[in-house]
Amino acid sequence: MKRKSIIIFAIIVLLCVMCTGLVACKHNHEWNIEWSNNETHHWHDCTKKKCKERNDYAEHSFELNFDNNYHWHECSVCGYEKDKVVHTYNSEDICTLCGNKHSHTIKYDDKNHWYDCSDICDISKEEVNHTFEKGKCAVCGFMKGSEGLIYSLNTDGYSYTVSGVERDIENMITEVVISEYYDGKPVTVIGDKAFYGKRALSKVYIPKTVATIKERAFYGCSALAEIYIPTSVKDIEEGVFENCYGITINAQAKEKPAGWITYDWKIDQFSRYPIVWNADNNNVADDGYIYFIDTNRGTVKYGIKGNEAIVAKQPITNDNIELRPAVEYDGKTYNVTSIMGYAFYRNDVITQIEIQRNTLTIGNYAFYACSNLTVVNWRENGKNEIDVDVEEIGACAFAECNLLDSFVIPDTVTSIGAAMLQGCDRISKIIIPDTVVKIGSDAFRYCLKLVIKCEAQAKPNDWKDDWNSSNRPVIWGYTDGGDGNNNITSDGRIILENEGVSIYLLNTQDRTAEVIFQENIMDSKIANIPSYTTYNSINYNMTKIGDNLFAGNSVLTKIVIPFTIKSIGVGAFANCLLLEEIEYSGTMEDWTNITKGSGWNSQTGDYIIKCSDGTISKSGEVL
Repeated sequence: MKRKSIIIFAIIVLLCVMCTGLVACKHNHEWNIEWSNNETHHWHDCTKKKCKERNDYAEHSFELNFDNNYHWHECSVCGYEKDKVVHTYNSEDICTLCGNKHSHTIKYDDKNHWYDCSDICDISKEEVNHTFEKGKCAVCGFMKGSEGLIYSLNTDGYSYTVSGVERDIENMITEVVISEYYDGKPVTVIGDKAFYGKRALSKVYIPKTVATIKERAFYGCSALAEIYIPTSVKDIEEGVFENCYGITINAQAKEKPAGWITYDWKIDQFSRYPIVWNADNNNVADDGYIYFIDTNRGTVKYGIKGNEAIVAKQPITNDNIELRPAVEYDGKTYNVTSIMGYAFYRNDVITQIEIQRNTLTIGNYAFYACSNLTVVNWRENGKNEIDVDVEEIGACAFAECNLLDSFVIPDTVTSIGAAMLQGCDRISKIIIPDTVVKIGSDAFRYCLKLVIKCEAQAKPNDWKDDWNSSNRPVIWGYTDGGDGNNNITSDGRIILENEGVSIYLLNTQDRTAEVIFQENIMDSKIANIPSYTTYNSINYNMTKIGDNLFAGNSVLTKIVIPFTIKSIGVGAFANCLLLEEIEYSGTMEDWTNITKGSGWNSQTGDYIIKCSDGTISKSGEVL
């Protein structure tokens, strides 16, 4: 009985031990990514602290590795190293143990190069003049610095700062190579405002001696397309690339160094400058695009991603811009399907642009504030018909283009972004095709001479309620050249276009008229307002000068106004800097009684008002 009890007890103990073992490993293993190792083996540990299990346990697989100083054995799987020793070279500079062929260390300054690796071999220092081929020494690789750069000795007495460009070439210099050495000493700093506002500068190479780029060094270099920054650069201060809208930054570093201030490397919170990290081994920017300059038709910057291309953010170079429907890169052809947001942002050089086929999208702010853009053309077929594929025009895409006096919306467009034409105050009319199902807020804000002609019979549901926030006249159900409603606004007034020269808004109730546009006023020194206009044999008295009618006219010296005018709109004569005379056919009292909108004569010349019974000064004094 006693023996039986002992056997039963032993069995119970054995079962408990087995259960304990099972409980101890009762979890799903998660293995560390990093290898663990010792002198002979490597493995992955379990992430559970108390778990002693190992995965992928195996002996090292050693391979011989070497650099110019050492050789060693390294596991090809986990990277474990052993037996690291200095090379032993024979008379032919070959290591007798690993076979490495010694490469002599070559050093240089701005004048000479020499071999200097006496700590490894017996080669002594012997200075030799550089042998330049296309600006680069064929022996040591030293790049000759660009002519005309100004270097200043630093306070340490052992290094230089590139501080500027000589005055006689500052507006001509395009591609810059900053020298590694000047007068035998390293160039370590790019100085504060060194290249500030150099609008011709397009490309910059920074050498590996430079450690600091000071504030606003390249501020306003609007033609700057690309720059190379080595890992030696540890500090980049504020505003270095501010207003360099078309730049691609190629950085040798694999990620942003702590001393780089990059919060201002952007246009605004929605658009920043692309950066190519690890640029020596990579050409893809952090936004996924490969950027390159196409010189086949003008000088245009494109980006490639996947199977498509975009028109990228453009450096401001010249007016020689010719967009292409497709581009070739590395032997492959890509359709250009989009004009990137901010592509021509604040470009004050281009005067015209033609949108090509294949382009589906014109991005937000694509042509924002192109202050000299006068014409936007769309590709045409052989029948002089618009033949493009554009479906979407983004927010503020053409806003603040102050010289744009006409704009056509192709019938392929389905979506118009917020404030798309905001501030384009020279445009007198626009036709919105019935393909447009979506319009954002303030699409035509401050287009204060605009008549809007909509092919739709009424506002579509996806047009924002404030799409016409400036309350411009709207014609619904418009048909170009057809039998539809072509000149009756939504409130019953009549739009009268006088051979494209003047546009009047007619009130059929009291037979009065308002002049809201005169095409020729920006080119003529004298503007005449008629006392009436005729429509369907009925005379309409001209009683109002519309808002901003003459605003910003830089040549106007005289305005002739009839006594029938009872109201002058907001900003009607604003910024007519050369205005000298207003000829008014009514009396001085009649002039005083005219209702005048806010800012109607702000920032004008010191004009006089000649009335039928006397003359009044700008300030209202009788002369």
